[in-house]
Amino acid sequence: MRGPSLHGCDECADFAGLAADLAVGNVGSDPGRSTVLVRTEAGAGAWAAAAGAFDAARLDDLAPVARIAARNRRLAERSLQRALDPDGTLWIGYEEHLEAYGGTDRAPVKAPPHRSHHYEVSC
Repeated sequence: MRGPSLHGCDECADFAGLAADLAVGNVGSDPGRSTVLVRTEAGAGAWAAAAGAFDAARLDDLAPVARIAARNRRLAERSLQRALDPDGTLWIGYEEHLEAYGGTDRAPVKAPPHRSHHYEVSC
């Protein structure tokens, strides 16, 4: 059974924010807390600058994050109707999206008004 998420989320192979400076979620954390993955030097700098603003504790076990990231990747590889390119660009452009998904149940639709500008130019 699939949890509640946007249909397009099935195609995202980056559950753990590999391209982010900081990735934030709740997998692996106690209720009411967040898991923060520091991914880059810029992220480490931001985390250091915020030191003292958070009640931080190191996670002993990142296996739950790794497990869900792997499951997410497998789901994306099954869901994508185009080849998964881990070294490709972060966004698929509108024209590429039309080419790959036109006429399917993943064809682009007008973005809802509450979405940000990037939804107008990328998918």
